[in-house]
Amino acid sequence: MIAWKHATMIILSAAVMGCRSPVEHQRLTPTDPVVSDSDDIEAIALSCSGCHADEARPGIPALSGLSSGDLYDSLSSYKRSTDGSTVMHRIARGYSDEELQRLAEHFGEES
Repeated sequence: MIAWKHATMIILSAAVMGCRSPVEHQRLTPTDPVVSDSDDIEAIALSCSGCHADEARPGIPALSGLSSGDLYDSLSSYKRSTDGSTVMHRIARGYSDEELQRLAEHFGEES
């Protein structure tokens, strides 16, 4: 009975994640490319906008008004920090330097 409940939880979790089966859900390693083409940057940028709205909130800065260079420097710093454990540290580590640059260019202003 326990094994059946465990299997049911795995299948339900996979359904919530949008997978047809638990086998289809794979974890990305830090070296796996996340952005495969230019259209994908829009999808990733939408996920950033979930927290980083047009106006700053307590503990969450707005991205508007920042230069692309400053944004890239911040993202790169989050990625390279060895002692950081915030959400942004974990998120930034999942992207290549090129992907972080493209995100910074997407949100940043030219300076």
